[in-house]
Amino acid sequence: MKKIKNINLPKTWSIDYLNNFKWDVRPDWGPYHQKWYDIGVGPFVSPRGLRYDFLRDREFIEQGGVGIPTHDNYEITHWWFSKIPPACMIEMHKDLGEAKPINEKVRACTAITDYIPGHVYIENDILWTNYKKGDTFLLDNVIHGAANLTLTDKITLQMLLK
Repeated sequence: MKKIKNINLPKTWSIDYLNNFKWDVRPDWGPYHQKWYDIGVGPFVSPRGLRYDFLRDREFIEQGGVGIPTHDNYEITHWWFSKIPPACMIEMHKDLGEAKPINEKVRACTAITDYIPGHVYIENDILWTNYKKGDTFLLDNVIHGAANLTLTDKITLQMLLK
């Protein structure tokens, strides 16, 4: 995880503001998640557990969202939000592809709030803490995961930068 210059976030973006939008609930609970079903986690077993919500840039705009992120050193070619509700997580995983630019683009994520103890992001054995709203990190495409051990949604801006 490499920190870069902060993304310029619209001042209106907060957890309360972003929770006014309709989010797509994930994962889709296909055969890939059988191991989670086997231990009692799933969409019909519990409202908590392996879950994250997803809001694409175009859906945000179509729903009347105001503001777009910008960066002084990169062009943001695509962006979306991921939200982990209280008592939920995204399992440890590795994204598709290698740790190299994708069509000259790199992945990055930005904090929407200052660090809240219990909002977990881990990459290999490194825990991301003490961040501030707008802090931006390049994703190295290694094993990573996230969890929310609080009563406040954990929302992160995800981007492709060029």
